[in-house]
Amino acid sequence: MSVIISMALAVLIWSLYPLAAAMGLKDMGSLEMILIVYFFSGFGALLMGGYYLFKEKKIGQAIAIQKSLKTNAYITAFVSGLSGILCHSFFIISLTLADKGGVSLLYESWPVIAVIATPFLMQKAWKEVSFKEFMISIVALVGVAIIILSDKSINSNFEEFNMAVLGGYILAFAGGYMCAILVVTKARYAEHFQSMNDDVATTMISEIVSRIISMLLILVTFVILQENLDWANINWWASFYIGFVVFVVGGALYTFGILKSTRPTIHIIYYFVPILAVFWLYFAGETSMNWGILLGGVIIVVCNIYLAIASRKAKMSKAY
Repeated sequence: MSVIISMALAVLIWSLYPLAAAMGLKDMGSLEMILIVYFFSGFGALLMGGYYLFKEKKIGQAIAIQKSLKTNAYITAFVSGLSGILCHSFFIISLTLADKGGVSLLYESWPVIAVIATPFLMQKAWKEVSFKEFMISIVALVGVAIIILSDKSINSNFEEFNMAVLGGYILAFAGGYMCAILVVTKARYAEHFQSMNDDVATTMISEIVSRIISMLLILVTFVILQENLDWANINWWASFYIGFVVFVVGGALYTFGILKSTRPTIHIIYYFVPILAVFWLYFAGETSMNWGILLGGVIIVVCNIYLAIASRKAKMSKAY
């Protein structure tokens, strides 16, 4: 599977995340959703990854490498699991506190952070990111801002600004930061298994470890908070889609793309997510179309096309 196909599938899957979360929150509380989706993500990653490793007869090799890992690798795995639960928990809770458009703007800023963090946290050799490429990522973020700020509901939200709303925006920004750390640390942990010469296997191992840690952490949190689940109101379809399809399948495709890519700017393709998310919400009757969506969408598409062309030209010049 090519890098572009892997990333494109991840983008398509993740673009339905806001719609699924919005539908699920109509029936259940945010904390209930967080617990259920991480139940699906933890066991889903274990089943999917375990099946692949068993089929390819790589379980023994994976365990042997796991035993040889040093302390810093386990720290990376824990940070991955912790950042995973924080990023999605912060985002889901922020949706209940502040304007969905405003919090999305802050949450969707994480690819810029990931572009900067990837070369520092991962061991593989990355092609240098030019100043122009970095500025293109900033311009793409401007496209996201135009999409979100064109929502008139944001103005009314600012007029009645209060501490709860402020907390929602802070959580959204923190969620975006944690999301960047999540995608990079998962890929960093997967690098420890590169000797298996199987990028799918290394991706699956990283998903299993990260999601299991997240699931255990959220279970401990629920025990401490002594939360009770209202089983009758759980939206199982939304929870399954977010927990397994978005977190596990989408996350695995994205990690695979990072492992195969040579440029950290590959993260910028994520900016297609808010464009598609708006279309899904529009078709579901959850939002309306306006000039900001169209203009912001054009900016994001142009930025991604530029980076794709620049990357291809760089490969061709190197070949000659």
